[in-house]
Amino acid sequence: MLDDLLTREFIKTDVDVSTWQEAVDEGIRPLIEKGCVDEIYKDAILNLFSKLGPYMVVVPGIVFLHARPENGVKKISMSLITLKKPVNFGSGINDPVKLVITLAAIDNESHLNALGELMELLMSEDLPKVMDAKDKEEIIKIIKKYSIGGGIL
Repeated sequence: MLDDLLTREFIKTDVDVSTWQEAVDEGIRPLIEKGCVDEIYKDAILNLFSKLGPYMVVVPGIVFLHARPENGVKKISMSLITLKKPVNFGSGINDPVKLVITLAAIDNESHLNALGELMELLMSEDLPKVMDAKDKEEIIKIIKKYSIGGGIL
């Protein structure tokens, strides 16, 4: 469930960054600090940006950071970071980015339920509330709405 992954320690609001690289660093930081991924996970994500460009900026204002499980993932995990000031990732129409979501999957399937719940949230009228939230408790309340048993799904 989404609310099992996006808990208080994996959510940060109003994070101040100047570059997209700093945004990537902030998105991955909680996963590294909690021992969910190794530092090489960040390197793998940066390498993907270098090779493939900003394809992880999936929709306007949102980057969905991820890499392969074999790149240092120890435990399925996710973080959600809102930026104080949006930054450009070089994505054109999807820039600037305000919301940084980082997923670390251990395989190709175990994260799919949580990912589906996240997609429901990202397509909802609650998305602007998440993007503009100044308090992680606001975000946690919204996440609970979209987790199984939360009344939406």
